[in-house]
Amino acid sequence: MASLPAWRTIDPLPVLKEFYDDENDDDESLETLVDAANKEAKDANKKKGY
Repeated sequence: MASLPAWRTIDPLPVLKEFYDDENDDDESLETLVDAANKEAKDANKKKGY
């Protein structure tokens, strides 16, 4: 069994599809993530008195 290539023992398409679906599940864009990080940094600076 160890000498068989992986694609002979499993079908890679469902595995790859599951990976692709997981990658596209989040609804946040890079812009919303950066905006949230900037807001948190500004709030932290206000608390410190900057």
